[in-house]
Amino acid sequence: MSLAAPTDRRAFVLVGHLENRLGRPRSPDYLLTYAISTDSRGLAISSVNNIERFNLNGTLSSEVMDQRSGARATGGVVDNFTSYSTTASTVGTFSARNDAENRLMISLGDLM
Repeated sequence: MSLAAPTDRRAFVLVGHLENRLGRPRSPDYLLTYAISTDSRGLAISSVNNIERFNLNGTLSSEVMDQRSGARATGGVVDNFTSYSTTASTVGTFSARNDAENRLMISLGDLM
């Protein structure tokens, strides 16, 4: 089974994880396509109204297609979440969010 080429950082992490788990195909009969959606929600708000923790929710829709006939073999939707904390530094918060996205993509790939 081959995987659709990643188009952004999240998809790159997902595809890399799946290739590590499944290996790279030699002459695949099937193509796995996917769609990733995420949204972030504030959880912990400080006494001065700063959001200090976020939940990052993700959904992964996938479809496996027969590459010869174009027929859909299977598909599905999985979802999960992870969290991250904000810090006093913009760079630290950015890094924490990226780490949370990576963990979420790995989790969604494992669930799929």
